[in-house]
Amino acid sequence: MIGGGAALPIAARAPIGDRSSGALVGADGTIDWWCPGSFDSPAAFFGLLDPLGGACRLGPVGVPMMGTQRWPGDGPVVSTELAGPETRVRLDDALIGGSIVRVLTVLRGPVDVMLDVVPGRRFGSPRKVEHFSSGVAFDGIVVRGLADAVVHRMDSGEQLVVSIAVEQQGRVTTQGDGRAPQLTVGAALDQFSALDRQWRGELENAYDGPHRTMVRNAMRQLMVLTDATSGGLVRSLTTSLPPHIGNDRNVDERFTWLGDVARLTALLEQLDRADLAEPTREWVAAALGSDEPVPSVFTSGGSRPNEERELELAGFQLHRPVRVGSPSDQSQWLAGLAEATLVLDARRHRAALTRVTAWLTAHATDADHGRWGARGRPRRYVDSALAVRRALRAAAVTLRSGDPLSEVASDAAAAAAALDRWLADNGCFGVADRAGWRRALGDDSSDAALLRWVAPADELAALPHDGEGEALHRARLTIDQTLAQLDDGGLTHRHLPHVDDGFPPGEGADVAASAELVAALARIGRWEDAHTRMETLMAAVGPMTVASSHVVPRTQDHLGNTPSAPALMALVEAALALRAGLSPAGNGCSASGER
Repeated sequence: MIGGGAALPIAARAPIGDRSSGALVGADGTIDWWCPGSFDSPAAFFGLLDPLGGACRLGPVGVPMMGTQRWPGDGPVVSTELAGPETRVRLDDALIGGSIVRVLTVLRGPVDVMLDVVPGRRFGSPRKVEHFSSGVAFDGIVVRGLADAVVHRMDSGEQLVVSIAVEQQGRVTTQGDGRAPQLTVGAALDQFSALDRQWRGELENAYDGPHRTMVRNAMRQLMVLTDATSGGLVRSLTTSLPPHIGNDRNVDERFTWLGDVARLTALLEQLDRADLAEPTREWVAAALGSDEPVPSVFTSGGSRPNEERELELAGFQLHRPVRVGSPSDQSQWLAGLAEATLVLDARRHRAALTRVTAWLTAHATDADHGRWGARGRPRRYVDSALAVRRALRAAAVTLRSGDPLSEVASDAAAAAAALDRWLADNGCFGVADRAGWRRALGDDSSDAALLRWVAPADELAALPHDGEGEALHRARLTIDQTLAQLDDGGLTHRHLPHVDDGFPPGEGADVAASAELVAALARIGRWEDAHTRMETLMAAVGPMTVASSHVVPRTQDHLGNTPSAPALMALVEAALALRAGLSPAGNGCSASGER
C-alpha cells in the first residue's frame, strides 16, 4: 500500500515544520521525507530517495490515489483530500514540537483505511522494530493511533489521529509503551487551532498587491525554513533531488547560506516585518563576528556543516549520487558576503562591519565559485564584482558617518573605485554597444545571477557611464541578452549548457532566476513582459506556492530540492517589483502606458 517515492511527482508534496525540523506530505497521504530533531539530521523517512526508505502512509486501502492539497489556514498545516468513486477522506498534517500529528476525517463513507509504516533510521534500516496493538516503534520513534497494516472500517463523519513522535527507547507492550498517552482527536484539533492562531500574526505583512495569497504562502514556508532558536534560514528541506534527470548536480541544501539570510532580512524589512527581521539580522551579525574568513555555508545553528559524503541510496527515480554534507573546499561566495554587510546595524554591529569591510577590501578581486556554487575552478564573476562594489560603497559611507577619518572607509572607497575600472575595462560600464553585462572575465555569455543588479532607473543613474542614459541602456541590453540566451518557454535557465561549472549540463529552468527576470523587467518599466512571465511562474509553482529549485519548462514538472528558499524569496521580490508599477486603479503602468 505504501506510496510516495519516485512514483509521486516532486511537486505533489507540501512542507510541514516546527521551525527546527521539517517533513514533506505527499498528495497520496504518504510522508516520505522527515528529518527528526533538526533540518540537517539523518532522515528517518527517506522514501523520496530510495524505494526501501522509511515512509508512513495513512489513507484508504488499495493502490495509493493522488489527491488535492491546500493550506486550510495560516499555520503550516497541510490538508490532503483523497476521493474515490464512493468515498472521500481528508488528512490534516502538522509537525508540532518535534512530533508529526495526522488527523484523518471521513467526509463520505464508509471507507476502509489503513496505516502503513516502513520504519527507517538515519538513512538506513532500524535496529529493532516492535509492533503493538495501536502502533509500531523503532529506534526511539513511536507511531501511535492504528496498528500497522491492519484494515480499519470508518463511517462518514468519523475521525482518528495518528502521532509520530521521537521518544526514549523502551519496552513496547501490546497495551502500548506505557510512557505517553495516545493523542485524542480533540487534542490534536486543538493543537491545529493554536498553531493557526500563532501563525496568523507571523504572516501579516505590508504587501497589498494582486499576489497577496502567493506572498503569504511563500512567507509561511520561509518561516518554516527559519530556525526559531537561531534565526538561520535553511535553503531547503531535502537533499540530492536532481535539477534534471541525468545531471549529477545532486547536493545537500539543508544548510544555511549566509547570503540567503541577508536576503531574507532585507525582504522582511520590505514587507514591514522588522520584528521578524531582527533574529535573522542577528544571525548574520553572529556569522560575521569571526576574525577568520567567513564561510558561505553553515548549519542553521551557526556551526560548520559536516564534510560532504555519498550515501548508498538509489536516489530519486534511481538517480545517483545521493550526497549529504557540504564540500570542505568550497571558496567564498563573495556576493553573499557582500549582501550580508548591507543588513548590519551601523550602531550595534559596527565592529563586525569594520572587520568584514576590511576583509572584502583586501579580497575584492578574488576569484570565487559564484552565486550558483560552481564546482569547477574559481572565476572572477561580474555578479560578485557588482555586489562587492555596492557593499564597499555603502560601508564606506556608514563607517565615515561615525569616523570621518576612518582608514577602513577610505580603503573601501578606493577598492570600489578599482572595481569600477575593472568593470569598465571588461565592458560592463561605459558606452553600451550590442551586449549586456557578461558572465565572467573571458566569458561573454549571459548569467541570470546578473539580473539581481538590474536596478530602477534612478539607481542605475549612479553607475559609471559615458553618456546620458548609458547605464539604463546597458541594463536593458543585459535583460535582452538573458532573454535571447537563457529563456525557455517563459522560464529562465541560470546559464548556457556549455558553461563549465563542474557539473554535467542539462539542468532545468531555475525558479529563482525566472522570478528575478520578472523583477528586473518590472524595475525598468517593461510591465507587459513582467506580468506575462509572472503568470507563467504562478502556474508552475501552483496554488500552494510550493516552489522547488528547478522546473522543466515544457511540462512544468518540478525538479531539484524543495521547497527552495531562494525561489520563494525571489517570487516575493517579483511581486513587490510588480506592485511598484500599479496605478491607483490597480493596473500596471509606466510612462509609456504599458501594463
